[in-house]
Amino acid sequence: MHSFISYFKKSPGLWITVLIVIVFEISLYFIPRLYYLDGTGSFFVYLKREVVETKNDFDIIILGDSRSLSLKGIKKDSGYKYSVYNFSLPAAGPYYFRFLLEKYLVSNKKPGLVVFAGDPNNFNQDKMGKFNENPKLWQTYKHRLLNLFSYKETFPQYDGKELFFLSKEYFANMFYSVRFREVLSGFIGARLSSIIHFDFALYQRNQIVAKIIEENNGMINLGDFFMAPEGTSEKERIPLIETHNHERINTQPLENLVDYCEKQGLKLLILSLPKVEGLRDSPLIRKVDNEYKKIANENNHVNYLEFQEMDYPADLFSEAIHYNSRGEKKLNDEFLNRVIYQIYDILEK
Repeated sequence: MHSFISYFKKSPGLWITVLIVIVFEISLYFIPRLYYLDGTGSFFVYLKREVVETKNDFDIIILGDSRSLSLKGIKKDSGYKYSVYNFSLPAAGPYYFRFLLEKYLVSNKKPGLVVFAGDPNNFNQDKMGKFNENPKLWQTYKHRLLNLFSYKETFPQYDGKELFFLSKEYFANMFYSVRFREVLSGFIGARLSSIIHFDFALYQRNQIVAKIIEENNGMINLGDFFMAPEGTSEKERIPLIETHNHERINTQPLENLVDYCEKQGLKLLILSLPKVEGLRDSPLIRKVDNEYKKIANENNHVNYLEFQEMDYPADLFSEAIHYNSRGEKKLNDEFLNRVIYQIYDILEK
């Protein structure tokens, strides 16, 4: 004890700095709704995580990515027979689907049907790999996965060097000063009144996102938020198709979901969404679609379903991938007036 006091007296500046850092870190935990000032991508994950961890007991849940995020959810009191919640997450990688479902079942009873509406490009072998070996891959997915799963939930998902790599990332993310570093950088130079009243453009934007998601049971059309200049979709259509000009696929993540649903006694529907004209004829899409149908034929608890019109013109997309407002309207007109009743039939049979 004497030596400690002696060292403190010799280096008071160091200990004062440490104390300030500790007090600052602790104080961040008392700032209400701090995540509302985070980037919209991370904020979106916080919202979906809250819903997953809350008892809602939806009849049907949708798993997918940024394109399937355009499918409207259905509330219990909306006049439809069953409730639907859209848990699609953009840029979360191909392996999260099965583990998000497992996380959902911790707080909720089993849904009558799980709908997988993810894009076939999730199973592009070129976009897969271990995070510790592919920094670009980690930069793409980390803000989703770190904010969606706790370390305890992540631990069984990985092993070896990849788990060690993720463990270091999770340790750093435990500290709010690290997790919300972009938020904190935004405070620098901000007016005191803005800080007190949370008067920030990003905060206002995230409030709008939260309202849209709440009103539509998880749905938001990204093409309305990231609008591209007129003509972009037609310009990017051919280059997009060319990136699908191969058959290097790995459907193991989907097979993991199929196996998990079977063990849990859950029905699974693979729902194929409309794509920009020409894309469905690419080798990769054809290969994955054939795998979808094969999986449905070989598993009694799995069904496959398509929209009546599967090829949309380029002018219904913002950049050949995400639907613009017209594309989203066309998609949901068919989804809510025809497809949803086919989904109900699958649930009930």
